[in-house]
Amino acid sequence: MTKKRRILVLLLWLAGITFPVAGFFGLFPGGREWFDAHTHPEALHITAHMVLFAGLVWMLAYALDWRPEAGLLPLIYTIGLGLGVVQEGLQVWTAGYQWFTGEEYFDLGIDLLGVTLGVLLWFLWHTRPGQRAS
Repeated sequence: MTKKRRILVLLLWLAGITFPVAGFFGLFPGGREWFDAHTHPEALHITAHMVLFAGLVWMLAYALDWRPEAGLLPLIYTIGLGLGVVQEGLQVWTAGYQWFTGEEYFDLGIDLLGVTLGVLLWFLWHTRPGQRAS
């Protein structure tokens, strides 16, 4: 895959993470209730956040040709936390959620766990004997 396509995939992933899904469903009659009912199980909510942010690490690493030895962990975590704050802020703004309820902080913690999972998996993938992540 070319560098331009890698960057495009990363940008699409970033758009997907920050898209205010709850607010979008709230635009339709009964949409918000449907969305809340289908995303209510906490395990699903946690899994979605972790997958999105672990995937973010993979997209960043792939698009930027990151190697574990490059010392970019602070940057990766800063991007992950920053995106989590943006995503939570958009959710509060578009869906009418209240800020500082504690749920946002829980979600940010799960986002950072997802970043950690992504970093660990990328490191393990990249450092396998005879393998190179591509």
